Amino acid sequence: MAEEFYSTQLIDRDGEFNKSGLSDFVKAVRLAECGLSYAVVSIMGPQSSGKSTLLNHLFRTNFREMDAPEGRSQTTKGIWMVRCAEIDPCTIVMDLEGTDGRERGEDDTAFEKQSALFALAVSDIVLINMWCHDIGREQAANRPLLKTVFQVMMRLFSPRKTTLMFVIRDKTKTPLEKLETVLREDIQKIWGSVPKPEVHKEVPLSEFFNVEVVALSSYEEKEEQFKEQVANLRQRFFRSIAPGGLAGDRRGVVAASGFALSAERIWKVIKENKDLDLPAHKVMVATVRCEEIANEKFDHLTADEEWCQLKAAVKNGIVPGFGKKLSSILEKCLSGYDMEVIYFDEGVRTAKRQQLELKLLQLVHPAYQSMLGHLRSKTLVDLKETLDKGLERGEGFSVAARDCTQLFMSKFDEGSEDAAIEQAKWDSSKIRDKLQCDVDSHIASVRAAKLSELTAQFEGHLSKALAEPVEALLHAASDDTWPAIKKLLQKETYSATSEFRKALSAYELDEATFEKMRAELEEYAKNVVESKAKEGAGRVLSRMKDRFTTLFSLDSDSSPRAWTGEEDIGAITKTARSASLKLLSVMAAIRLDDDKDNIENTLLHALVGATNPNTTNKGIQSIDPLYSSSWEEISPKKTLITPVQCKSLWSQFKAEMEYSVTQAISAQEANKRIKKEVPQAVLVGLPAALGIVSLLEMAEESCSTQLINGDGKFNKSGLADFVKAVKLAECGLSYAVVSIMGPQSSGKSTLLNHLFRTNFSEMVALKGRSQTTKGIWMAGCAEIDPCTIVMDLEGTDGRERGEDDTAFEKQSALFALAVSDIVLINMWCHDIGREQAANKPLLKIVFQVMMRLFSPRKTTLMFVIRDKTKTPLEKLETVLREDIQKIWGSVPKPEVHKESPLSEFFNVEVVALSSYEHEEEQFKEQVANLRQRFFRSIAPGGLAGDRRGVVAASGFALCAERIWKDIKENKDLDLPAHKVLVATVRCEEIANEKFDYLTADEEWCQLKAAVKSGIVPGFGKKLSSILEKCLSGYDMEVIYFDEGVRTAKRQQLESKLLQLVHPAYQSMLGHLRSKTLVGLKEALDKGLERGEGFSVAARDCTQLFMSKFDEGSEDAAIEQAKWDSSKIRDKLQCDVDSHIASVRAAKLSELTAQFEGHLSKALAEPVEALLHAASDDTWPAIKKLLQKETYSATSEFQKALSAYELGREEDIGAITKTARSASLKLLSVMAAIRLDDDKDNIENTLLHALVGATNPNTTNKGIQSIDPLYSSSWEEISPKKTLITPVQCKSLWTQFKAETEYTVTQAISAQEAIKNNKVLRTVVRVGIFTAAGALCLSGVGAAAGAAAVGATGIISGAIAGAAAGAAAGATAGATAGSNAGAAAAVEEVAEST
Repeated sequence: MAEEFYSTQLIDRDGEFNKSGLSDFVKAVRLAECGLSYAVVSIMGPQSSGKSTLLNHLFRTNFREMDAPEGRSQTTKGIWMVRCAEIDPCTIVMDLEGTDGRERGEDDTAFEKQSALFALAVSDIVLINMWCHDIGREQAANRPLLKTVFQVMMRLFSPRKTTLMFVIRDKTKTPLEKLETVLREDIQKIWGSVPKPEVHKEVPLSEFFNVEVVALSSYEEKEEQFKEQVANLRQRFFRSIAPGGLAGDRRGVVAASGFALSAERIWKVIKENKDLDLPAHKVMVATVRCEEIANEKFDHLTADEEWCQLKAAVKNGIVPGFGKKLSSILEKCLSGYDMEVIYFDEGVRTAKRQQLELKLLQLVHPAYQSMLGHLRSKTLVDLKETLDKGLERGEGFSVAARDCTQLFMSKFDEGSEDAAIEQAKWDSSKIRDKLQCDVDSHIASVRAAKLSELTAQFEGHLSKALAEPVEALLHAASDDTWPAIKKLLQKETYSATSEFRKALSAYELDEATFEKMRAELEEYAKNVVESKAKEGAGRVLSRMKDRFTTLFSLDSDSSPRAWTGEEDIGAITKTARSASLKLLSVMAAIRLDDDKDNIENTLLHALVGATNPNTTNKGIQSIDPLYSSSWEEISPKKTLITPVQCKSLWSQFKAEMEYSVTQAISAQEANKRIKKEVPQAVLVGLPAALGIVSLLEMAEESCSTQLINGDGKFNKSGLADFVKAVKLAECGLSYAVVSIMGPQSSGKSTLLNHLFRTNFSEMVALKGRSQTTKGIWMAGCAEIDPCTIVMDLEGTDGRERGEDDTAFEKQSALFALAVSDIVLINMWCHDIGREQAANKPLLKIVFQVMMRLFSPRKTTLMFVIRDKTKTPLEKLETVLREDIQKIWGSVPKPEVHKESPLSEFFNVEVVALSSYEHEEEQFKEQVANLRQRFFRSIAPGGLAGDRRGVVAASGFALCAERIWKDIKENKDLDLPAHKVLVATVRCEEIANEKFDYLTADEEWCQLKAAVKSGIVPGFGKKLSSILEKCLSGYDMEVIYFDEGVRTAKRQQLESKLLQLVHPAYQSMLGHLRSKTLVGLKEALDKGLERGEGFSVAARDCTQLFMSKFDEGSEDAAIEQAKWDSSKIRDKLQCDVDSHIASVRAAKLSELTAQFEGHLSKALAEPVEALLHAASDDTWPAIKKLLQKETYSATSEFQKALSAYELGREEDIGAITKTARSASLKLLSVMAAIRLDDDKDNIENTLLHALVGATNPNTTNKGIQSIDPLYSSSWEEISPKKTLITPVQCKSLWTQFKAETEYTVTQAISAQEAIKNNKVLRTVVRVGIFTAAGALCLSGVGAAAGAAAVGATGIISGAIAGAAAGAAAGATAGATAGSNAGAAAAVEEVAEST
């Protein structure tokens, strides 16, 4: 169906609204595109009165018409609607169900009223169809209809008039004028009879309706005439919405796009029998539609390709023209919204537009922030690079910093403007402030580094200039030593501080800061001297011995003394000792002041028994004065060697030098004797004779040694030599220890020599069966991998020790079990199965001592059956194992091992060997086979495969020594603990070796020397590498020791190493600090010279150089240490702040002087001229001039001061209180769950207890007189609903206050700094006013003096003289400085005149 004839049933006869049909209708006729250019026409009238016929002819619609031949019945049911064809504007026609129909009956008038009300609510023009013959009749069919129309009109609150067009059908011959007159009278009567609300009691009909009356001929009888009249009437509906048209009143019209929603809501309200407020309804429709349109536009923008591309691009970096692009996207979205909502209520559409705009700005704000973030990052990076290049080119630090800051902050501002969005007034100042802070920080760090570098440089010069000369003077040790050192210190310190002042002048430090740095430099110089003195004191004994040896062993010509017998050894000794004592007295204390002391005389008196006549004798005690820890005249800080230490050193010195004296005396005596007894020729040939006698070269060291002798003495040195000879320490854990025990003379040594190719002493059978091995011997095995150590134990059951002396047997057995991986038990074959066999006591010993060992690993017991008989080995082994089990069962055990089986302690092996004497070849073959089992013995499953608790080979000697010591002292052996002890000793030894190696390491020494002179690039990495090499070496050597011990010792070594290198690190930071400060000063100066704003330049420089310092600190950081450079950084920050403050004060003073000069120039001559003219207008003119020039100067002065950012003062106390109150409110809300209506007192309790206040809106019940927060529950709150208990609240509040206190303190400090600037600004401004006034008054004074001289005929000479004197005083005051005194003098002159 074409859009012109698209019709739909809007409301059916049951009153159901056709929502989907209306929606389809709106789309089909494109109603939404019409805006406000549309009209709605409805028709009502009695049933079968030809309404549909009229509409079809009038608007060319296609409503269903009544079929007359079939009878007069209801045709239109409910309400139908259609768009009219070819009428402009767009016109919607509604055909209402006829009234007074029999189908609904007499009583069912509800739908009539509802449809009438609906038609009046939505229509601009209402056609009322009526028969001509009903006009003037009381019971006419149109009367109920008119009553209905007027009654429902009372329920509408519409701001506009509706046109009621009465269409008279089937007009008779009665003129239309008369019909209209009667009709209007009937209408007025009906209107008057309709009940009205009080507000409309006297309101005329014309206020609600425009009444039109037209008449049409009968359609049936005069069809052509009817159509002609209808065609004429149709013309009135063209341009109906124009002013004066049928629908000319457009107040309150709903936009076409909201018509469907409006109609639906109106019908709903009518059905619910509610009054209709059409203006409010219009607002409601506008609200809904505007919100829908706004959401559509927002959704469209979120998916907009241009926006998505822009958002993606800004994530990766800066987007040129970002602001314009985004503004264009937003404008396009908002313009689209404006176009679609233009016909809705202005207030609503404006409000929704603002909401849409807010949502759009929230959507794009992250992209804007990202853009500013990129700008900030790029600006900072570029600034750092430019500043570095500027400093590399040799620019001054302050100038470079200012220039860079100004340039790049301007670039940031340009970028911010480019990123700005037209629709938003976003402030980029916070990002700018952060950037400024970053720049300031970087500049400050660089400045601090420069200053630190400069300081370190001068410290290095001082150290170089003082160290060696002081060391040489102390080495010479004479009466002039300390005066010479003092003179040297003063000279070098003066020279260094003078140069230091020149170098620091580039930084423009205030005098206090310079004095502080100068004092620190002087203190450093003094510390160098004291450090060298302390070093010398530490080596004083060595130097005393060197001095004594030199003077004692060499004559006056520095030739060695021959001790021929003619020397006076006593006198030489006394002289040498006196010189050494002089050295001791010089080194006893630091003497950099002019005070005299009695140390030398005290030492002479106490140690030699003499005094030095050049020293005073006061204070020498009658008792030994050296039994004291302090010198009388010397403070403890200046004491290097205490009296009691001097006494101890002297005693040690004499004892060590006594040998030289004795040797000299012996040599002298020998020479005297030789001269008497031996001819000279013999003496000449004696050395040659002695040369013939030389020591024979020692044979290659034997690889065996006696570890413990027969008396139980441990051979410590022999074991040390053995370990070196077999290179045991290099084996790590790859070694095994084998020991053998068994009855005496059972062939143990013979077996070991064949099995391991050792050279133990063997019994000589021909000499009888006697003891061969005494104690315990050990040897290294040849050609067995891993390294295997064999121990040959003294035989048991020997007659040499006797039956009762079994102590050594048990001790040696315990020792063997403690240190061995494999224990060979040598036994005779014929002893197996015998109760009194020789091996029984041996096994008991083994098992008993095993109970004393707390070993984590199993030991292999290999029973070697000697001289095997023909009995099969399996049977022998079975019997032997049974014997072993019996012996194990009979051995007393501690409670913890009562039920422990033998296998928990031992791996038992059994082998058998033929007789060595009778079957030697077979014996050797069996031994060779057995030997193979000792290869790879420590591998898993090998004879020594259980490696738990094994001591590293480098600790074996120490371990064996300690174990034997414990055994001799009859202590129980806890082998794990013993292993820890060995590990502790060895790891400490290795750690000390590594530490000593590093102290002499060439790379470290070079680095240490380099960092004394200045900054070392890559210092942290270099030093970390040196430390890591040392620690890695330690790790490699201790890898096999107990992990806990080696880790602990590693930490101790690391701590020592860090203590060693920490001064170098501090020196590095000092250089960084100096260099940074120097750079900042130069950059700041250059920035100010380029015209940058002071505060901006200072912030940029501070941020730049502090960042450089931070980078340098990171470069100097050592991986092994978490040292904090914040103290040096704080000092640097303090230096930076101090310098900036001094420069600021100087610049403000300079600015003030500049404006005073301008004022002086602007006021002096004009004032003088005005006073010279001397008229009635003189003083008003001067006053006006003064006000004008002062106002001009202060305005310009205000602008000039803006660069210094002198700000206002905030009430920090009030701000803090507000912030804390808000935080306490949060705590009170979160303290409990409150889902019921019960009141609680939590907030007031917290206020009372934590702040000392109460909330007037809360009840005051339950606040305890004591602290109410010392409780685990709230009074009104059950535990289940408690989230935070009172005591937890108290704890949280305490923690919160502590953590936020720093922020408050920082704010106060910042405010104080600003306040100081503000005071300065006020003083400066007052100074300008005062200067201006004084300038005026000085001119006044000069003129007044002249006037007084000319007025001598009028004023007495005395007054004139006083006036002239005062004028002279004023002139002098003005010349001296234009101060307030001059102004006072001028005022006195003016009064006198």
